[in-house]
Amino acid sequence: MKTLSTLILAMAMNSIVLSQNINYEMVRVSLYRLPLKPLNVSPQTYSATIQDLGNELKRHQADSLKNALAIPGFSNVRENAGVHLELVVSPLSITNKELKDNPYTVEKDGVKTVYHKYHYIISYSFLTKLRIIRNSGQVTEQDLPGFFQTKYHGRQADTEIGLYTQFEKDYSFLGHLQEERISHTVEELKEIIFSLYGYGVKSQYISIGYVKDKNGEYKDITKAMSLTRDAFLYATNKREYLDENFKTKVREAASILLAASSESSLDKKARINPKVSGMIHYNLALLSFGLQEHDSAINYIEKIKNASKNTEVEAYDLREIINEHKSRFTANCRLSNSNKPLTIDPTLPLTFSANLQSSEKNYLVDLLADTVQVQFILPATQAMPFGDSVWIQKKVVISQKDDKPLELYPDNLLGFCYNGTYYESLWWIEDITTKPWTIARNFCKRILSGTIPVFTCNEVITDEEGYQKVSSKMYYKKNDQFLEVMFLNFNKSVSKLVSTNQELSEEVRNGSFKREDFLQILKEYNAWGAKSSN
Repeated sequence: MKTLSTLILAMAMNSIVLSQNINYEMVRVSLYRLPLKPLNVSPQTYSATIQDLGNELKRHQADSLKNALAIPGFSNVRENAGVHLELVVSPLSITNKELKDNPYTVEKDGVKTVYHKYHYIISYSFLTKLRIIRNSGQVTEQDLPGFFQTKYHGRQADTEIGLYTQFEKDYSFLGHLQEERISHTVEELKEIIFSLYGYGVKSQYISIGYVKDKNGEYKDITKAMSLTRDAFLYATNKREYLDENFKTKVREAASILLAASSESSLDKKARINPKVSGMIHYNLALLSFGLQEHDSAINYIEKIKNASKNTEVEAYDLREIINEHKSRFTANCRLSNSNKPLTIDPTLPLTFSANLQSSEKNYLVDLLADTVQVQFILPATQAMPFGDSVWIQKKVVISQKDDKPLELYPDNLLGFCYNGTYYESLWWIEDITTKPWTIARNFCKRILSGTIPVFTCNEVITDEEGYQKVSSKMYYKKNDQFLEVMFLNFNKSVSKLVSTNQELSEEVRNGSFKREDFLQILKEYNAWGAKSSN
């Protein structure tokens, strides 16, 4: 075991100002979802057809629309289906064409000339109707959005007649417009059918509250956050997850939060002041939601008073999630679980802060694979807008004897362990157009150990509406190479990856697993590898 002074030499020192603050970490989960309008048919099978009323759809267009007519959780059959889906597609039609001009002025030798730049505002319709026909004879119809607008710009747009002539001769315009609209309709159909009639997991983000502080006063809250995250990650991709494993994590997290809540004070300088108390009630609502105790969850949200602005925003979003979840339960004649408030589990010790930062859970691994025990410190919320899930991947900051923090980057270490979670320094080629190639490095969380370890790495992305969120990618390590979990031919590629286990490899090749089972496949493979080596 090395000491810190011998491990790090000549590193740049930087002072970091730490302050207590409320923050929320976004966690992506895939939770099982019930339909809003269950079809209640037997057998749970479906068939699908497209009725084209004059579009002369191309084959790939008709196929993509028909493939979108799939009910998750139902089986596709040709005959005697429990429900038949029919999409009626009316011809795409231009309903209005409005001329617009964006004139601009150019001055040359004192003479001003006005030029014109014309375009059309095109209003058009593309009417589609989704028809649901049950084997009982009951028919339900739903119209999809059918009226739209787009702009038409021309190369000969300096005169009205030029734009008009080009538009009249542009025989490909309507074809491109129809192709674009069909693509949108396919996505709309998938979401509508899944939400209203389908059964299956739905990817979404949940937020978990925690406190950032300088003096380590909130180790209990951090522990509860970790348990909450683990509980929801355990529930992901499971239809029935309310087993003893999940409930144990929830009970322990709730016990910590309830014990902390008992210290609540109106004093802004108190450890559990109104802002911290609001965040605690939010997390208790989240835990109740995980237990499918909807009324109890809403009760905790209603207790949030004088909270921080981000807690109020997160509480509003969580309330929406809970209400929708409850409405789906009601539609399926399922009652929420017992809505008793969460209580402190008397069998659990509440001395979490005593061992949360134990040296056994916090260490660095240098480039020579030697370890050194350290104390990690994290910056204030302002420096980590998306929580430590992203920040800690770029660098870590440790405390030294002289109280000056030291920054370490993926180039400096093989990895580190923070609160029992190991992060390994991963690298991959990010850009091959540069000379030399651009290499990306991150500390990525190891979620599976063994012969083929698996890691998750987060990044901040901006969606189509301009909002930023955290997206997670999965990597695996094979022969000292880090490869993203992304396969064109899943069965063939993963079968080859686990080929030394012939039985498992054959199951994968024959389609016994789906893409979302990748982690489960490697768990079985690594368990087999560990057993074989003993």
